[in-house]
Amino acid sequence: MKRLLILLLAVLIVFSGCSRGAANDESAEDESARQLTVGIIYNANAVSIRLGPGTDYRIIDTVRRGGMCEIIDYNEDADWQEISYRGETAYISSDYLFATTWQSGDKLIIATINSTNMVNVRATPDISGEVLFLALEGEQYIVSEQDNGSGWIEISYPGGDLGYISSEYMHIRETTIDDALL
Repeated sequence: MKRLLILLLAVLIVFSGCSRGAANDESAEDESARQLTVGIIYNANAVSIRLGPGTDYRIIDTVRRGGMCEIIDYNEDADWQEISYRGETAYISSDYLFATTWQSGDKLIIATINSTNMVNVRATPDISGEVLFLALEGEQYIVSEQDNGSGWIEISYPGGDLGYISSEYMHIRETTIDDALL
């Protein structure tokens, strides 16, 4: 009888651990599928990150065009957006953010300008293509299409517009949206 009780108790412990493990797996899946509102810096070469929502607040850092941050509670009518910055709350002017939605864990390819000179972002993948704007060292862009032997990388920038940069001026890395955030 005593052996039967011990065996029954052991079986109960094992099964309760399995169901708890399944619940933990489900919550891990829920976390990895979390929707993120991501602000992409555009409309300026560098933008100030501040301690509060206004220019009277101290600047704690700057971020270059193409930098990405998680917007905590996006409000399209707000002058300032509350962001998560290195685990803390900070603010960026809405004038310089393009808001987009991602799922946590989404994969993307980022191209970072590695030239000390300004680099032309062109409308077509050739040297005679119209120059859309100039990119600076350290700016990053989401890659839409990698170099297919042409020597050009297709990038997307806020608004879903596309441009092309010579691959010789770019450092390419694969990452997840979570790791790409400030």
